[in-house]
Amino acid sequence: MNAKRQTVWLVSMLSLMVVLSAYYLFTEDMSESAPAETVNVEEIQIDASELDKAQADALKAAAGQSESEILKQAQAKAHSGAELISSLKSQHREALSKRVEQLSAILSDTKKTKEETAKAREEIDLLEQQEQIIDHLEDTLMADYQFADAAVVQDSGKWTVYLNEPTIEKSEVASIAVMVMKELKARPEQISVKLVN
Repeated sequence: MNAKRQTVWLVSMLSLMVVLSAYYLFTEDMSESAPAETVNVEEIQIDASELDKAQADALKAAAGQSESEILKQAQAKAHSGAELISSLKSQHREALSKRVEQLSAILSDTKKTKEETAKAREEIDLLEQQEQIIDHLEDTLMADYQFADAAVVQDSGKWTVYLNEPTIEKSEVASIAVMVMKELKARPEQISVKLVN
């Protein structure tokens, strides 16, 4: 059993290295600056795949809006990377709060069955646990990596890490991806890193 775990780990790390190598070989220099009136969002894609259907539905319901909708709204309002990340965080928290309110209404409704209330309680617990992990990741990114600001957003089974930084080292991207994979139990193809400035 231990050999299988080591094999899976090795294959995961090799996949991550291949994807990151390919990305850095075929991307432009990140030091190009954006016009003063727009927010530059640069994506560092690790890969894209789907979670299993139940997890994706539960997490998407928690977010309320898709990442692309939130990003478009935030970019329309934001004039800097810090404002964009702040806007993403507040919109995520609002959507989460609305979802928890909906689930709490199910819990307090006496007409609901025990199965429905148990399912609602389970989803609330999942959302709270996930929010704690996201807060921990964002705090770690700002404390350990000295980023000005960070946001971790989930959409359709994919996790995006937004960093308020003009550039980032390749080794930092790899270590951030490994940290997100470990904390959120995500696969490398489900993680992307975007720089905003």
